[in-house]
Amino acid sequence: MRKLLFGTGAGVAAAALVFAGAPAGAQPQVELAPLTLHPQAQSRDTADVYIVNLEDGIAPQGVAEELGVQARHTYTKSINGFSAKLNPEQLEKVRASDKVQNISQSYRMAVEPNVKPAAVGSWGLDRIDQPALPLDDTYAPTGKGEGVTAYIIDTGIAPDHPDFGGRASVGFDATGGDGLDKQGHGTHVAGTIGSNTYGVAPAVKLVGVRVLDDQGQGTTESVVGGIDWVAQNHDENSVANMSLGGPKDPALDEAATNLVNSGVFLAVAAGNEAQDAEQVSPASAEGVFTTAASDNTDTSAEFTNFGATVEGYAPGVDIVSTVPGGSTEAMSGTSMASPHVAGVGALFLGANPGTAPADVIKGLQGQASAGVVQGAPQGTLADLLQIGDL
Repeated sequence: MRKLLFGTGAGVAAAALVFAGAPAGAQPQVELAPLTLHPQAQSRDTADVYIVNLEDGIAPQGVAEELGVQARHTYTKSINGFSAKLNPEQLEKVRASDKVQNISQSYRMAVEPNVKPAAVGSWGLDRIDQPALPLDDTYAPTGKGEGVTAYIIDTGIAPDHPDFGGRASVGFDATGGDGLDKQGHGTHVAGTIGSNTYGVAPAVKLVGVRVLDDQGQGTTESVVGGIDWVAQNHDENSVANMSLGGPKDPALDEAATNLVNSGVFLAVAAGNEAQDAEQVSPASAEGVFTTAASDNTDTSAEFTNFGATVEGYAPGVDIVSTVPGGSTEAMSGTSMASPHVAGVGALFLGANPGTAPADVIKGLQGQASAGVVQGAPQGTLADLLQIGDL
């Protein structure tokens, strides 16, 4: 049986079309590996690029050469496989190999925060250190995330921002650049996790992993590459944040889950399409903390994705944080909610070193303000992130 999965647009559910019988020109007894196609993958840099996920136990080194294709990236920890540019004949040959588990077409992803003028201060920190409104204009965590490293898988980072206090660095650039953030999104996310003024965990070590370009766009090929680097190189007590997403994709979901399996607590944005997050990757990945966004009245943001994959809410409207050039801006989106979770995860690991990611999730959910988010869609956990005694 041949299965073709077609994504229907950015952040929209993929539809499964099943065709009986063998494809024309193929031997009837050959079962082809499942293929996920994305109609939006039509740009010059993604139209013919595929992520090839190999069966467990198959070493990716040399398999591409064996199949007669040139590997662009080799993945060993996020998934077991490689990416390659394939013409139709090569694609058919790769799908017919019994070493291949599945194939996903690489597609372009982008960040789409709602940027607004900077406010005087960020209400988000104030909200997550008290169980109920009104706000009391204080943020006083017991710890600061000492001994924890946070990996920001995004547009890069501006490590010289004065509010990072020398704790930020470039770790890896999957796009082939210098790892520096010229777009602003990654630095804003990093600031919410751990900057001195706007950070949840102001002593955490911040490492930028650039997978999106200066326009905030990138490919799943690069995103999986960034995840793979973190899975291979992360410090012992680590969190990561992914404030990005696109149509449901098996390679991206598996990569995110395997990052968690490597020991990294991973916070992920639910997405801003006001739809079920189950249709979005990596928000639908197993083992991640998928985060919805709320506003300063404890109301579910009108743009936030929702559903059973959401592990909780965090502040995500008019969040002030750092941007390149030593400045600050206010942004809105689940991109801003997720780093609050990554920051509290860092506080949790600072207080409880060596805790497994699944237990960090349990800990954060156990201290959340239960059911306080108004207007949460049916089937969505309406609990709001709290630092508790951390």
